[in-house]
Amino acid sequence: MSVTKKYNTLKTNIEKQQFMREVLESCDDMFPHTHSKEWNEIEKILMDDKEIHRIMLENYTKTNDFPLSGYLRWIYSVNVAPEKLAKAIGTKDKKLLDEVFYGLEEKYFPHYLETMDALLLEDWHSFYYDIILELQRMKSPKSIEPLYQFLCKNRENDLGNRVVWALADIGTSRAKKKLEMLLEYDDIKAKELIKKRLKLWECERDRKAMNPLMEGWYLTDEEDDPYTKELYIELSEGHELYGQHLRVIAHQDRVHDDVLCKHLEQEDYYSMVHLTWSQRAELEAYPTHDTGLTWEDFLNN
Repeated sequence: MSVTKKYNTLKTNIEKQQFMREVLESCDDMFPHTHSKEWNEIEKILMDDKEIHRIMLENYTKTNDFPLSGYLRWIYSVNVAPEKLAKAIGTKDKKLLDEVFYGLEEKYFPHYLETMDALLLEDWHSFYYDIILELQRMKSPKSIEPLYQFLCKNRENDLGNRVVWALADIGTSRAKKKLEMLLEYDDIKAKELIKKRLKLWECERDRKAMNPLMEGWYLTDEEDDPYTKELYIELSEGHELYGQHLRVIAHQDRVHDDVLCKHLEQEDYYSMVHLTWSQRAELEAYPTHDTGLTWEDFLNN
């Protein structure tokens, strides 16, 4: 019986709390694999049942336990972190900012992109490396200007190399232009790395975000492709895409589960599929999909 079906058979809040505790304890080992079907069910239950969510949040707040386990990280990221982050920035509290960065579940970082862009240019904390690393991972064109400004002000800083990699991985023409502009500074410590990244710009295309208009999408590496493998696991006989020769060529960031599949036996023919990450064959209707797309359709979606 699924988590949701079992939960719906329970009558009292005490039964529901006990059941959720047991499920969460058994699921903690899954984290941070947040795409699992069980975790998706848990999140939906706790978002739909406001009363149980409130009770469990109160229990968390009373214990004031640091968010280490899967559920505690999730509830911290959704309910606690926004207020604490605002307070940390408002009061310039380094210790509180450290707690927030440690407690946030990774998949929620994109929700704080603008905050991290702004923090990069603040001078009261010491979390620049962590911020730059996250901006590099997210590869958002929105971060180009703050990354550029940071390196302009910190040209002799050892973090310059990390900023160069972040701009190179964003990979848009504007990011490339900013790296070229940085070469105009004679005292920039990362000059040789900038030259190398510019020289290898096209060779490293598979590292970069796909397109400045497609923020959050990344090319899928053929040599390291868990997406196509999961796609074929989930497709069951009767699904529209079952038996077709497909390869996932692009995937979204960690907040989403959409992948773009190329039909290898048809020219300019693609399908958008929403993976469940259940690691098993799904019912015929799943994974949900939208087929018959052209490359132009994808870019203009």
